[in-house]
Amino acid sequence: MDLSSRLSSGSSRIPKRHRDYRDEEPRRERGSGGIGREDPRGHYGSERPRRRRRDESDFRRHRESRERSYREDERPRRERRYDDYEPRSLRYSSVGRSRSPPPSRERSVRSIEQELEQLRDVTPINQWKRKRSLWDIKPPGYELVTADQAKMSGVFPLPGAPRAAVTDPEKLLEFARSAEGSIIAPPPPLQPGASRQARRLVVTGIPNEFVEDAFVSFIEDLFISTTYHKPETKHFSSVNVCKEENFAILEVATPEDATFLWGLQSESYSNDVFLKFQRIQNYIVPQITPEVSQKRSDDYAKNDVLDSKDKIYISNLPLNLGEDQVVELLKPFGDLLSFQLIKNIADGSSKGFCFCEFKNPSDAEVAISGLDGKDTYGNKLHAQFACVGLNQAMIDKSNGMAILTELAKASSQSIPTRVLQLHNLITGDEIMDVQEYEDIYESVKTQFSNYGPLIDIKIPRSIGTRNSGLGTGKVFVRYSDIRSAEVAMEEMKGCKFNDRTIVIAFYGEDCYKANAW
Repeated sequence: MDLSSRLSSGSSRIPKRHRDYRDEEPRRERGSGGIGREDPRGHYGSERPRRRRRDESDFRRHRESRERSYREDERPRRERRYDDYEPRSLRYSSVGRSRSPPPSRERSVRSIEQELEQLRDVTPINQWKRKRSLWDIKPPGYELVTADQAKMSGVFPLPGAPRAAVTDPEKLLEFARSAEGSIIAPPPPLQPGASRQARRLVVTGIPNEFVEDAFVSFIEDLFISTTYHKPETKHFSSVNVCKEENFAILEVATPEDATFLWGLQSESYSNDVFLKFQRIQNYIVPQITPEVSQKRSDDYAKNDVLDSKDKIYISNLPLNLGEDQVVELLKPFGDLLSFQLIKNIADGSSKGFCFCEFKNPSDAEVAISGLDGKDTYGNKLHAQFACVGLNQAMIDKSNGMAILTELAKASSQSIPTRVLQLHNLITGDEIMDVQEYEDIYESVKTQFSNYGPLIDIKIPRSIGTRNSGLGTGKVFVRYSDIRSAEVAMEEMKGCKFNDRTIVIAFYGEDCYKANAW
């Protein structure tokens, strides 16, 4: 039986164009009587044994090819190698062998059914859960500036470009607020409450048996019981407790709320427990935008006392003094822009302190010098600026590029601490991967230990907690001394990790201990 008859007896059939001309018997000329002319090659011996061996070899090769094709069809598509999708001419040579027969219809249907079976448990695209990549959230310090203005800081150079002079974010913010900054891009509406640092306080004296719900009620009652509170207003935002050192980082709704609690100094929390309110490290003084200044009234009684570098705090006032009497103490120093005496809402009695602003900022220092230590009805007054922290002076230049030059030359007022915060070093997906998380932790530990002894490293994950997402994507490193942190910042500034430029800044140690990201 020749090759054609063998294949026809099986389940598949080879097209004529795949046959080898050597596999066919020598053709005989047909004539009357069916007698044909013999093949001249017959004089050199019979070709049948050699042809049989070749036919068996070809059949074995075809059988192996079909079996290999079946195995590949049964293998899941995602497990196939990349070369399975290359053209056949690049994978196999056609010299000396026949082309493999196409898979049977039955096998093709079976492979399609297997692929459809794998798609039964696939989640529809409209049910996919979006991961919190935080790609659309601006980094801390750049919340109030546009992308074009942030590029001018020099912190975000293009790949391969030399690093430009770095500008402090707060100074860049001052430029964005100016009229010259609007030439580049109109600045967004700036609100003093946008800065988280201005809305945070350190609360010391926290008891060991701390209950958050009771603490929240206590804070809200401090506001509601005074004339500072406005109806239907919530003041509490969040709290992070450091039980090892009995303090907490309290965050409230606005900077003015934080300044009010700071003005209370201390309050009784429970029996023999007094809580003290202090500013956090690297406190940033809010600035009043020109748009807000233009909307303020000439009547000081109609204006709120907003947080700014010119806001004055006067304490230890006699409790029997009313608003008019306190205003009379202030008028000799200049015209008031705003004033508020804090009183108990129950009986209208004074709490002993007030806040005020003068229309002329230069009058503020004169008033503080004249009122601080002054004896008033047997009480020595205490006067000071209410917002004391990192303050950036406005640079008055007519040329916008000249302002950028001055900002680049100015030095940063950030207070060095033992803690560094690293941005753009880790992504949300890497945090979820345990192996990636551990590898990055070890890489950071190995690299930053070169600049001084490390105390600890924190990479916030915040999975399943109330503050989920806060701090995600940041890495915090704490050294045993400030000098080591300064050296690490200078050496690692502008370095890259996984093709991402690292942004480094100092971070308050009080917020670090309380995990207040």
